[in-house]
Amino acid sequence: MLKESEKTELKGSLADESGILITTCAFANSSGGTIFVGVDDSGKTMGISIGRNTIEQLARKITEQLTPPIYPNIEEMEVDGITILRLNVSKSEHAPHFYKGIAYKRVGKINKMIDPLELASLFRAKLFEEQHFDDKGCKEASVEDIDPGTLKRFAAMAGVKFTGTENALRSLKLIRSNRIVNAAVMFFGKNPSLLFPLYGIKCATFSERGEIKAMKDFSNNIFAIVDEAVSFASENIPKKLVFKAAMRTEVPIIPEMATREAIVNALIHRDYTFPSSVFLAVYPDRVVIKNPGMLPPDLSEKKLYVEHHSHPRNPLLAELAHKARYIEHWGTGTLRIISSMREAGLKDPEFRQDSGFFYVTLSFLKPELTKRQKRILALFREFDTATLSKIKQLLRERVTDRAIRKDLQMLVENGLIIKKNAGKHTTYSIILHA
Repeated sequence: MLKESEKTELKGSLADESGILITTCAFANSSGGTIFVGVDDSGKTMGISIGRNTIEQLARKITEQLTPPIYPNIEEMEVDGITILRLNVSKSEHAPHFYKGIAYKRVGKINKMIDPLELASLFRAKLFEEQHFDDKGCKEASVEDIDPGTLKRFAAMAGVKFTGTENALRSLKLIRSNRIVNAAVMFFGKNPSLLFPLYGIKCATFSERGEIKAMKDFSNNIFAIVDEAVSFASENIPKKLVFKAAMRTEVPIIPEMATREAIVNALIHRDYTFPSSVFLAVYPDRVVIKNPGMLPPDLSEKKLYVEHHSHPRNPLLAELAHKARYIEHWGTGTLRIISSMREAGLKDPEFRQDSGFFYVTLSFLKPELTKRQKRILALFREFDTATLSKIKQLLRERVTDRAIRKDLQMLVENGLIIKKNAGKHTTYSIILHA
C-alpha cells in the first residue's frame, strides 16, 4: 500500500488541483518526488476518470502556473485494475520555482513555504554559482593587507617555499588578474573585518535564564580565529575529571574535536554574501554554533549523519583549511563531530537549518539507553553489521523478537545505528565507530 513520505504524495482526485501544483513546486525545489492521483490519504486506491485530454490539460496547467515552468513526467497506470495517474517530478536545476508567487519546499510529508531569508540565500547561490565569493578579486585589498607572519607559518605547513608575501600568494593561486582574492584576505589578512563587514565570530555564554554572562568578538583572520574561538569555548564549557597516566586533569564536557570541527565548518562553509557573523553560544546544557548559509539543495540534514558528498560554498577557503589541517577530507566534518561526541558518551549533535542559517547543537547530555540497548550497541562495535536473529543469539538472554526490535528502533532513532533493507533481509549496522 502506498504511503505519503518525503518523496511521495497521495491525492484522491484531480479536483485538488491547487494541492497537486503546490506539491509539484515543492518536489522540484527539493529532492524530487512522485504524486499519485486517485489514491486517498490512507493509501486506498480510489481511481480517477481519465479523458482524451486529461493528461495534456494537467501538464499545461503545471507549465503555465509554475514559474519557471516545470515539466513532470505524467503517466496513466493501473493498481489492482483501477486507473490512477503518476506524476514523477525531478529535482530542478532551475530552482526556486513559484506557484502564485510563493516558493514551496518539501519537509517530511508536508509542503512548506520557503521563508524570505532562505529564498534570498537560494538566489545568492544562483548569482554566485559561476564564480564563488572566495575566488573573487578584492578591489580594496593589496599585499599590505596580508599578514606575512601568518602566511609564512601557513606556507611551511602547506609545503610552499616562502620567498615573500606576493610570491607565496601566487604559489597558492590566491592572486587573479593581479588582484588578491577574498579568500587570501579572510585567511591571512591583518584585519579582514575592515574589508568584510560583519566578518568573524561572536561568542557568548548564557545563564539558565538566557541572560548573557560573557561576550567576546573575534575578527582576526581565519588562520587565527579558529584557535581563538575554540579557546573561548573550552574555557566556558563545564569541565569533567579524567585520568591519564595516573594524573587527574579537567577537560571540557564537549570534546574539543567536536567544537573545533563545528567552528571550522561554520567559518569555511558560511555564506559570506549574507550580512551576518558566525555565532557561538555556550548554554548551561549545550553549545550552539550557527552560521549564515543553508545546505546545498541536494544535501539534507539527515545525510550529514552518514557518508556524503561535499560541494563547498567556498572551495578556495576549504582548500586552505585542508592544507592547514583544519579539514581532513571534504564532507567528513560532520562525521568527525558525531564520532567524537559518541566517544565521549554524549548525545549525537543536532544539525538543522532555518531562516537562512545553519545550526549545530552539541548537548552536554547522554543518550538515555537501557542496559540491554547498551549491550546491543557494544555488539555492533564488535561485529559492525548484524541481523535481529544474530543479536538475539549473542545476547544470550530470554527476550522476545519484538523487544529487541524496539531496542534496535531506539538506537536507530538516536542515530547510533542504521537500518538497511526490509523484511527478511533487514540488517543493522553501526554508522561510525565510537
